[in-house]
Amino acid sequence: MSKDSLVILKAFGCFIGASLTCFITFGVAFADTILFPEDKFSEQGLVENTQTFLLLASAAIYCFIGSQAPNKFYILISGFLVCLMIRELDAFFDTYLFHGSWVYFALAATALFVYSSLRSGYKKVIDDISSSLEKYSFYWLFAGVTVVLIFSRMFGMKVFWENALGPNFHVDMKRLVEETAELWGYFIIMASALVCLIEYKRK
Repeated sequence: MSKDSLVILKAFGCFIGASLTCFITFGVAFADTILFPEDKFSEQGLVENTQTFLLLASAAIYCFIGSQAPNKFYILISGFLVCLMIRELDAFFDTYLFHGSWVYFALAATALFVYSSLRSGYKKVIDDISSSLEKYSFYWLFAGVTVVLIFSRMFGMKVFWENALGPNFHVDMKRLVEETAELWGYFIIMASALVCLIEYKRK
């Protein structure tokens, strides 16, 4: 197969993969509305639990690669995803410990993963970051993080919904858009972890 054909197939595969994240996200969100009709997108719902699972799985994949490869940037990524997962579990920590306790667990996880990555030296980590940013999988990662931390947050702003639909807008509509967008971002992050694993296995 020619080089041009491989480039085209790779681009088509990227399109298919991105489309799948959209379809699966819609399927999970739609299932949540069926399974939890009275309390859509609750902390115990399918969307929230899927978000937690995706973060856990993605963090585990990056941690595995980081433990096998000399590149320790993967350890930092894993730690970042663990902190996101802890933030998603804030309601759990608030219920069984105290309000805001998730912050302390996130700080502890940050310290642990940063220490693990820096044991090989600061310059080594910088070199690892530089070489990693050239990889195809990190475009998926950046896209997913952008959706989670920026897109979903902007469309979850109360002032946006008040300006668009008036002060009496239904809060379920805001939560639906925000949580579904967030879920989509987590699926993209999971895709980045799988692509990264494939890249590592092909080396």
